[in-house]
Amino acid sequence: MRMAAVTAVCATLMLIQAGPAHAQVQEFSSDVDNWLYNADQVQRFAFDSFYPGIDDKGDLTPQTVSIDLGVTQLTITRNDGGGALRDASIPFGWVSDAPLYATSGPGSTWEFSTPIYSFYVYYGSLSITSQAAMKLYSGGQLIATVMRYSGSLDGVFAVGQGFVSQTPIDKIEFYKAGSGDSVLIGAFVGLADGEPSLGTVRISGYRGPQGEVVDYDFALTTTRPNPFKLTVGQLVGGQDADFSAVGGAPATRSYLIYSLTGLGQVYIPQLNVTAGIRNPIQAGPARNTDANGAVSWRLPIPANARGRDVWFQVLQPGKASTVVATWIN
Repeated sequence: MRMAAVTAVCATLMLIQAGPAHAQVQEFSSDVDNWLYNADQVQRFAFDSFYPGIDDKGDLTPQTVSIDLGVTQLTITRNDGGGALRDASIPFGWVSDAPLYATSGPGSTWEFSTPIYSFYVYYGSLSITSQAAMKLYSGGQLIATVMRYSGSLDGVFAVGQGFVSQTPIDKIEFYKAGSGDSVLIGAFVGLADGEPSLGTVRISGYRGPQGEVVDYDFALTTTRPNPFKLTVGQLVGGQDADFSAVGGAPATRSYLIYSLTGLGQVYIPQLNVTAGIRNPIQAGPARNTDANGAVSWRLPIPANARGRDVWFQVLQPGKASTVVATWIN
């Protein structure tokens, strides 16, 4: 890997301002890992954290309930009489606390006091023919509809669906279409084949199907996603590795940098940008993005770097990509 001080870049580069946001919504179906990569500053939640271990009860809430998520206030309104928040300890399929609804049409509405930019949730269903959808709103305007089939057979199994939006979303309307029984939002019994988990949280004293361990039901961000994304291929000492970035300014000089010490805030005056890693070092030569703002490198990885953790980022004048944390095999 060619190493040169990042401060050696030309000081005459011009500042490129970020363009305006677009009402673009990217969907992620059964794809938590990629959603997490594209959603900045993720917050994860489990309904059980707010309504833990209430034995022998079905409906836990009235028609409307507000939950303080810290980053935003979530207000859930169940539009269907069959909808509710239910508890994991009841016999109903051992599902996690979740808004339920059983008929066609709108089932529940989620409103956010602070708009969100990305969201991921698990759907469950009692029928493979059920179809669940999210209608996304911003300032009263319908922005997009995100739809998928549940994919389950007999029993409630979780399949994930999420989105990342460049437009702030302040309301999500969930509804069901197709035949079959109820769709459950946030339901969990078993993940679909290949469905990565959002993770788990331990709730002291909880008495669910997994004891005190509870799976997160949904996750969101209130941070606008960075469209300038870096992808790093597998790093093996003594072999070449691929690096690519998309969403940068088009036809612009770009610099791949790395750190062996971790995340941090370092201002680079020559580029008028703040890097997100400590002690940044330039890797390989600077390259220009193409007309679509994409750029790539193929660089050798030193054999003596095996076992090292490393952080990568791409910089342009006035613009920094996402940071990728990885290691060298």
